[in-house]
Amino acid sequence: CIFKQAVIGNITIECPEMLELKGKAKWEAQNLQKGLSKEDTMSAFISKAEELIEKYGI
Repeated sequence: CIFKQAVIGNITIECPEMLELKGKAKWEAQNLQKGLSKEDTMSAFISKAEELIEKYGI
């Protein structure tokens, strides 16, 4: 979701139906990032990537 916010920006689609659980969960996760700037989300994405590289040694 951080990557999508950095690349695409704010979510522009409507929330999926209640029974579409996977799509709704993705929508809600991206909607939490709404309003963050491109620079902030890129920094958060890089920090998360560095954290995972350190943790798993990739």
